[in-house]
Order: sequence, then C-alpha cells, then structure tokens
Amino acid sequence: MPEGSRQTVSDFLDKLFQLIPEALYDVIGRILPGGIAVATVAASLDIRVRGITIGVDPGTLELLLFAVFAYATGLAISTFAHVIHFVSWFAVFPILGCGKVSERLIADLKTVTSDQNVSLNWSPLTGVRVLGLAHDSIKYRSTVERPVVIKLFAEVSLLYGLAISTAIPCFMLAGWGRYWVVPVAFLIAGLIRSLRTWYRHQSILNAIVNAPTKAA
Repeated sequence: MPEGSRQTVSDFLDKLFQLIPEALYDVIGRILPGGIAVATVAASLDIRVRGITIGVDPGTLELLLFAVFAYATGLAISTFAHVIHFVSWFAVFPILGCGKVSERLIADLKTVTSDQNVSLNWSPLTGVRVLGLAHDSIKYRSTVERPVVIKLFAEVSLLYGLAISTAIPCFMLAGWGRYWVVPVAFLIAGLIRSLRTWYRHQSILNAIVNAPTKAA
C-alpha cells in the first residue's frame, strides 16, 4: 500500500476512534435516561409503544420515533443533570481541598496551559471551568486517556440523569412512597462518581505532565 494511502487510512481510523467515545456519551448519558422517562410516561398514559414491547415484532418507524423521543428527552434530562452537577460543587470542593487534589490539579494545569491565573475556589463557575480545562487538556494530549475521561463524564451524567428519570415514575406511578430511595440512591452515587471524576482527572493530568520526554 502506498505511503499516502496508509496515512489516509490512519487518519480516518484516528478520527473514527475519536468519534466512538462521543457517540457512547450520547448513548450512556442521554438515551438511557430519556428512554426510561419516555417509557414511564407512555405507561402512565396507557400509550402502547410497540417498539419497546417484549414479544411484539417492532416496526422501524416505532423504533425510530422512540429513539428520537428518548434522545430528545434525555437531552432535556441531561440539562437538568448539569444543574445538579453544578450545585454538587459545594459538597465536592471541600473534599478536594482536604485531599490536596485541587492544589495539585491547579499546579499541573498551570504547567500544561501556561496560564498562571488558573485558580479554584468555592464558586461552581470556576469549578466547571477548571474541570473543563483539565478534561480538554487530557483529551488533546493523550489518545489513550481520551476515552477514559469521556467515559467518566458520561457516567456522572448517567447517574444524575437516572436520578431524574427514576423520580418521574416515583411521582407519577407510586406517589411519594418508599420507591424514592431509588432516585436518591442514584443522586448519591452521582455525587460520589463526580468526586471520583475530579480525582481521576488530576491523576491522569499529573501523569501527562510528568511523563518522560523521548530522547531526540
């Protein structure tokens, strides 16, 4: 195979592998919570959705409509999930401070971005900015760790999304009964996973900063 063709194939595969984690983010963080919410509303309104009925041969149109509604609903849910993630910063920040994670992350970000004004404080806005900087720095500097950090974000979005989507049937079908333990459990799991996301971003970024350079 000519050298130019090999390079073209290599570039195509690199772009493909970069797109796969992004697509998985949509599936994990949006379509699953959205599908639960759509199915719950359909069940409560006694709407027969053939595309998700076990034992019924689903039609292409029904499956397509369900996928579209699930994604759109999941997109809306993920927006509210970001709000929860935003508010959870007040619980995450002091834990990061106790573990010196914030100090080490800021030091590594200053090295990577050459921006000496990067700082982290109680404001959720700075928390979002700093984590975003760390996330982008890892994605564009390590093809190996890129899927890892995208997966971490997807997992947090999934857990907060499931907290919202499971709260819908608790309210519509079960009222204020004992089943509320399910969305609360997802909410707590999302908080813990959010904290884990910060720790992993710090450790991965630190490994990138301290990686030995190849000899010329």
